[in-house]
Amino acid sequence: MIYTYETVLPIVLSQSHGLSPSDWGRVYALGPALVILFQLRIARWIVGFSPTFCLAAGTILMGAAFLTLMIQATLGAVLVLTLAFIVGNMIWGPASEQAALRLAPEGHQGAYLGVMSSSIWLGSALVPGLGLPLREHFGDTGLWIAVLSIALLSAASYLLTNRMAHTPGSYRKVTPPFGKGVGR
Repeated sequence: MIYTYETVLPIVLSQSHGLSPSDWGRVYALGPALVILFQLRIARWIVGFSPTFCLAAGTILMGAAFLTLMIQATLGAVLVLTLAFIVGNMIWGPASEQAALRLAPEGHQGAYLGVMSSSIWLGSALVPGLGLPLREHFGDTGLWIAVLSIALLSAASYLLTNRMAHTPGSYRKVTPPFGKGVGR
């Protein structure tokens, strides 16, 4: 989802919807500002939810955000897309790290986090290489439906993986960085 937002979305916005590069730059700059302002607060809010739920919910929110362009492709819609996508990312990010830590055998947590971080880069190769040709063949609507489908498939895989791995001893207890109930 992240690389769709960073690589494919700006091309679609400029080619299909006439959004100028400077307008996209201002919208894109909103993302890091939102993370700086709200990441810690969101991390505190989601402490009571299971990491699996946060992975699934964050992924679905990121994927569904792109559907706003199917409804309306104005600058306001792009701002809504950005807000929904960034909030989804802020929910997904800490949960993905926590899930990797829980699945890692004792003493291998760093390696698991490293593999997880490295595997995310696979998206940087696949998204433009597959997403842009998909768009050329099926149009913007086909692209956004594919993005949502991938998000739903990812969310389902998180839930299925959790179910398969949720046997005694397969998860280690990881203390959330903010403790229970802080910021509520």
